Amino acid sequence: FLSNAIAFTRSGGIIVSLSRKDERVLFSVKDTGAGITPENATRLFLDWSKVDKSEPVSVGLGLYLAKRTTDVHGGRLWVESDGPGKGSTFFVELPIKSR
Repeated sequence: FLSNAIAFTRSGGIIVSLSRKDERVLFSVKDTGAGITPENATRLFLDWSKVDKSEPVSVGLGLYLAKRTTDVHGGRLWVESDGPGKGSTFFVELPIKSR
C-alpha cells in the first residue's frame, strides 16, 4: 500500500497509522493521490487488475496477493475513496493471535 501511495501521490502527503482495538490491529495508508471510482474499487483486488494502465511497473497482482494473504490470516482488506482526485485510504485489519 505504501509503495502504491508513493507512486500515485504526485503532491500532498501520505499518512500511515497503526492502532489496536480489542483483539484486532488496524493498519492504514491514506494518500492525497489520484483517488478511485466506486467501479474501480470493486475490481481493485482482482488478479491481474490494473486501474491505471499507464503505470508500467505494475502487473496487477500486488493488491490481489495482499487481499488473499489478509483473508488467509482471518483479516480484512479494503479501500475507501471519495472519488477521482480525492485520494484513497487502504485498510488492513488483522486479528491479534495469542501465544
